Amino acid sequence: MTLDVELSTGSVFKPMQVAAHVFRPKNTELLRLHHVANSRLICQDSAPLGLMAISTSALKRLCSEHIEEMIDNPRYAAQVTVGNTTDIPYLMLEAIITYNSSIAVSFSKT
Repeated sequence: MTLDVELSTGSVFKPMQVAAHVFRPKNTELLRLHHVANSRLICQDSAPLGLMAISTSALKRLCSEHIEEMIDNPRYAAQVTVGNTTDIPYLMLEAIITYNSSIAVSFSKT
């Protein structure tokens, strides 16, 4: 069975759409995901979904396009710095984005 899945990277960003395939794992270890949160190792099982019938290059292109859309979003800096205790990361990222945009414009004019 194939499902159309939307992968979200934040509430202000357009989700990335992919076709996922449901599968039956031979054991639950195949579904186990590990990540660190608050200096603790967290283990949890994922949904039994896999990305098939998409080439590595096509998936890289899809991810690259999604990242570019995220960065081009005017609310990018605010979204990725949520939860910081100071405004410094937000202000630094805003300055970098502004500077980067001005360089891109000057290069495109030459």
